[in-house]
Amino acid sequence: MKPLTLQELQIAIEDKPLRSALPDALDSELLHQITRDLRLCELVFTGQDEFEPPIKCVMYLVFHLLTHSAEDAGGGTSVNVSQEELAHWLQRYMHYAEREIVSRVVGVANKSDADDFLAELNERSLNHYS
Repeated sequence: MKPLTLQELQIAIEDKPLRSALPDALDSELLHQITRDLRLCELVFTGQDEFEPPIKCVMYLVFHLLTHSAEDAGGGTSVNVSQEELAHWLQRYMHYAEREIVSRVVGVANKSDADDFLAELNERSLNHYS
């Protein structure tokens, strides 16, 4: 699998609705690349491996989601995120990305996953910007 570039990710999600960055909206190749990068980051962050993690694209993706969610909640285009909160959202994205991969492999989609993830993002935004 080829490495994911920031340019490829930007082309796929930039200037598109928030929903276009959710796992169920991504094509399989991009979904697999993002999930692989998230897994590699997890291994490094939990001390299971030591190398430079491919963090640029997954950070861009999470900040893209948080920024768009904040905008939708009326919070503007700026977000402040602690390291712990960033780790939380990386894990949440990985959770939903892995569920989407399984759905595609077994041929049984769970349409509520995207709505559930959006609800989590919206709850965060409402709590921060209300």
